[in-house]
This record gives sequence, C-alpha cells and structure tokens, in this order.
Amino acid sequence: MNLEKELPEIGTPEQALEKMKNSYQAFLDSLAKFITIAEYYTDKANEGQPLPSDFQTRYTSHYQNLKKETAENIGYQIAFFALVYLDFVEEIKENVQAYQDILVNGPDKEASAYDQACDYLAIKDEFSDIITTLNDISMTIASERIAETNLNDPEYDYNAKQVEESRFN
Repeated sequence: MNLEKELPEIGTPEQALEKMKNSYQAFLDSLAKFITIAEYYTDKANEGQPLPSDFQTRYTSHYQNLKKETAENIGYQIAFFALVYLDFVEEIKENVQAYQDILVNGPDKEASAYDQACDYLAIKDEFSDIITTLNDISMTIASERIAETNLNDPEYDYNAKQVEESRFN
C-alpha cells in the first residue's frame, strides 16, 4: 500500500506566477468595468439610460489608474459607491496586498517548489472568485441601468461604519 499521497500536477512556480499575474490583470479589468459602470449609474441623472458613448475611454482611464494603486486605495475606490459589503472590500484589499507582497518579496524561500506554486495559485484563485462577483454586480447594474447605493449603511459605507464605531467606543 502506497502511504504517500500523490499531489496534483500544478506546474512550476514560474508557471504559477504567470497565472497569478494574468489573474491580477483580469481582476483590474473587471474592477475598471465595475467602477466605470458604478460611477455612471450611481448618478441619478443616468438611471435608465444606456451606457455612454465614452464608456471605453472612461474604462481605459480607470484601468490605467488602478494599475498604480495600493491595496488600500483600491479598497476605497470600490467602497466609495456603497454597492458592495465592506467585508468583501476587505477581502479584495487583503488579496491585492498578498499579490503585491509576493511580487516584491517572492514566495517562501524555504518552501518546496510545489508549495511556492501553491502560494501563487491561492492568490490567483481568490482573484478568480472576486472577478466572478464583480462581474455579476456589474452585469446586474448595467442590465437594470440603475445602481442602488447603500449610503449610511455601516455594512456598505466606510463613513457610516466609522460613525457607528465611534458611538460605541
């Protein structure tokens, strides 16, 4: 009887790093679309209207700006519209920070090549989940042509959360 478990084939750390980088680019794409759509439809004057003819220009601008942002600033840009739970925003910030950290510091040097590849792929997989959620929200807003914000709700709005926390401290 073979007591060793056979591990799935996941590729080299270099291949996993490339997959992680590609997933980050896909995340930025989805996020730029989300911000562009949210920015347009949270303006009450645009409710029920088709997306503007300059959507691509706005999207491209957001995409280029997001490429330079910190995890914290990305979180604020998402939370600004009060369309998603702040817990989800925190998950995004944590994954972006993990991505930025692993790019700077690399994977654990003591870990096996397999474990290093797993570290990259874990970040990639989290981006995949985030992308799915962002795309779903964007599609819903774009198809309904309205974005119902949750301003003053501490589960969605940083300012409301801070006010609520200061009341209890």
